[in-house]
Amino acid sequence: MKFSIPLPLFNRSRAEIHATKAQQQVDTTEINTAEQQIVQEVMAAYLSLMTTRKMLTFYEGDSLKLLNENLKLTRTAYELGETELLEVILMQNEFIKTRFAYLDALTAYYKALAELEAAVGTTLESVP
Repeated sequence: MKFSIPLPLFNRSRAEIHATKAQQQVDTTEINTAEQQIVQEVMAAYLSLMTTRKMLTFYEGDSLKLLNENLKLTRTAYELGETELLEVILMQNEFIKTRFAYLDALTAYYKALAELEAAVGTTLESVP
């Protein structure tokens, strides 16, 4: 009669190796997902900044200058008696609406810039 007892001389830890490999795959997937989310956030913030910059350029162009000039001409025409007070009031109203729209665009621009800086994690001093 023979008895054999296996001696655990070579413990290869197969279960721990498989668990570590599985955890490594999970970690890799989480890192890739986080990278994609960061890229999406930065791209969204950048596109928002570009959109608000275009809106700001529209208002900073000739539109405010022309509207201000029209208001001055309407006031002058009113002082000369060529137009009525209602036309001056309507022109002032239009000027104020446009001015508020410009200020809203300026606010949106700086908000988008702050969001981009937050997404990137640094200040963007070169952006006008």
